[in-house]
Amino acid sequence: MSIKKKVSAAIYNYKMLETGDRVAIAFSGGKDSVALTLFLKERKEISEFLLIHIDHGFGEDRNKIKKMMEDTGLPHVIDVVDISKEVKNDHRTPCYLCSFFRRKRIFEIAHENGFKKIAFGHTRDDAVVTFIMNIFYHGEVSTLKPVQDFFDGEIIMLRPMYYVREAEIENFLRREGIEYTENPCPYKNQTRRFKIKEMIEDFPDGMNNVYKSMFNIKKEYLP
Repeated sequence: MSIKKKVSAAIYNYKMLETGDRVAIAFSGGKDSVALTLFLKERKEISEFLLIHIDHGFGEDRNKIKKMMEDTGLPHVIDVVDISKEVKNDHRTPCYLCSFFRRKRIFEIAHENGFKKIAFGHTRDDAVVTFIMNIFYHGEVSTLKPVQDFFDGEIIMLRPMYYVREAEIENFLRREGIEYTENPCPYKNQTRRFKIKEMIEDFPDGMNNVYKSMFNIKKEYLP
């Protein structure tokens, strides 16, 4: 199944969109957000878009990001939240802090501009890694949801690429010659998420089997 069909299936199965929806997109400039933007632009249900980019302060090329956003032809906002300073002065993990401050600002910008739905580029791989991370580090069975409400429905987070593998996106963009940016985070290969992902990928068909297990819970074999 093509990426486009997988995105369409996720949108349909989880009732993500309705006619006339205004959707903000969390646009990092990386492969996932670039692909997400391409596929959502084709959705006839969406009447208005807003791309939101958060500059983390890790030395990314802001001019390149600005050019990429302009090339989409969609309204866009670039905001600076220097997460790098927070990371250096806080005992919590870099991923947690980055995610918290970035998402907080994206929510604020979307709300200020009247956008209730925000699409993120999280993939099937992200859901799998989060599932294992939550077991190992938080002692709970949970993961990313395809659709998630915040603040009593004031904000609705959408993950239209929930069925798509990261490798599929990378291959698609390379094949089509579509540009994207690499993750500028200096901690990207030192995080819990990176280690868990490496561990899962060490197992034959690890990503697929963990993903299947999320939908195949045998409660009769649990306490």
